[in-house]
Amino acid sequence: DELDQAFLDQAGARRDNIVNSQTEIVQGSVNEQGKTYSGKAYYVSNSGNDANDGLAPERAWATLDRVNKENFAKGSAVFFERGGTWFGTLNARAQVTYSAYGTGTKPIFNGTMDVSVKDSANWTLEWEGARGEKVWVFQQMLPQAGGLFFDGGKRYAERLLLSWDSANNRYVTDHGMQFDPKVHLTHDLMFFSAPEMTGYRENDYLPNGKFTGPLYLRCDQGNPADVFASIEISLEGNGAEVFGNQVTLDNLSFRHYAGCGIICNGDQFEGTLIQNCEIAYCGGFVSAHYRQQEYEYWQPTVTGGAIHICGQNQSAINNYVHDNDCKCFIIVYQVDDSTKNNNILMRGNMIENSCTALYIGNFADYAKTDNPYVFRNITFTDNYVLDTGNCWGFEKQTKILGTSGNLCAVDLGSTNNANENFQISDNTFYLGKVGFVYGHMSPDNMPKFTDNKFVAAEYTLMAIWQGIRIPIYSDAIAAENFIRDVLGDQSATLRTAN
Repeated sequence: DELDQAFLDQAGARRDNIVNSQTEIVQGSVNEQGKTYSGKAYYVSNSGNDANDGLAPERAWATLDRVNKENFAKGSAVFFERGGTWFGTLNARAQVTYSAYGTGTKPIFNGTMDVSVKDSANWTLEWEGARGEKVWVFQQMLPQAGGLFFDGGKRYAERLLLSWDSANNRYVTDHGMQFDPKVHLTHDLMFFSAPEMTGYRENDYLPNGKFTGPLYLRCDQGNPADVFASIEISLEGNGAEVFGNQVTLDNLSFRHYAGCGIICNGDQFEGTLIQNCEIAYCGGFVSAHYRQQEYEYWQPTVTGGAIHICGQNQSAINNYVHDNDCKCFIIVYQVDDSTKNNNILMRGNMIENSCTALYIGNFADYAKTDNPYVFRNITFTDNYVLDTGNCWGFEKQTKILGTSGNLCAVDLGSTNNANENFQISDNTFYLGKVGFVYGHMSPDNMPKFTDNKFVAAEYTLMAIWQGIRIPIYSDAIAAENFIRDVLGDQSATLRTAN
């Protein structure tokens, strides 16, 4: 179809422009965030040396630890060499710019576990079935693995999520059947991370490293280390954590973090600018197990995603956000949280092959009289959102959550999400495994939808709204009415893809 191809060409051009964007930040007499820096420039290279002063490319530092230890003056800039890779978390400081120098691909910050997954001796065949099924176990006891990725992200394993039986200290299905790798890893490239959680208390945060256990992977083709050119296991943690106001992250790539690619710490700091970055293969960490009313055993809570963008005066512009589990842009208000979500801009981003593109969550149990609007001046505009509802925990999330917004393009949460001047405009939502919009909001709390384009697959729902599924293909009139009457988008377009 010409319309589909025209949009896919536009999306491809945007993707390429972001992936290949060059560093345009230069030194100036004053700071103009995202354009100039006024202080010293520091350089970091895989071929550098931490004993250097870091003040020139030929005297570059080498490690992320050295960067994180430096007390940068406001107005400084830190440039990482393109083509390089750093492991761990970047601690971003107040009024400091972090960007790239040199030629080639964006500098990569990688959250993968530092374990020898490519050594075939570290994988043992646990079970082989009569039809060629093979389950392997990794020989090192690991903390929780959020995701398992092969050949640079070209493929990833689907994660099996199970409940915790606290009375018997074991993982079980919803019906109480103990985990058995030959039974529950039902298809090729499916994995289960099984940290031993004896002593775990319901709904406690699961800190990385406290509990460790085996990692099971079904790989019918043979020993995973021999089958794949590369294997990466994401560890709980974040790619960049913002510790100050007016931080700029530019032309950087964050990958394989089971927490968030970038977290803004908006309860303390404001003015973060994220531009021209790539955030991929992030999210999927089980942060807690708790008992839901309809289940006897403690269910897993899956968290994390691409960018946790809570706070004030935060911006994410022209980023490529793809292949993330759980959520992409996350704006939440916690119980007794001091965060004021105000002036948050998400514009010109390319978002694809992930779960939810935009998530709004109010976890307060009651309305606060001193702060009735917890979401103010929120703008989500001119974004391309393709193929939502995809993640490596998809099967279990579909089963447990059923009609959850975790699998819809926009998750507007509950009736507690009071807001003022919340704009969702001029976006294109293209296909999706489940639906476009999810929520339980009252009409008084609705964001203002304007000029959005919705392109649906045959199976895509327009919405899961207040528990009701609103189809498109079988009832286009109901979908059109929902867009006009509930979303209030009088200028939207809706069509099915060909």
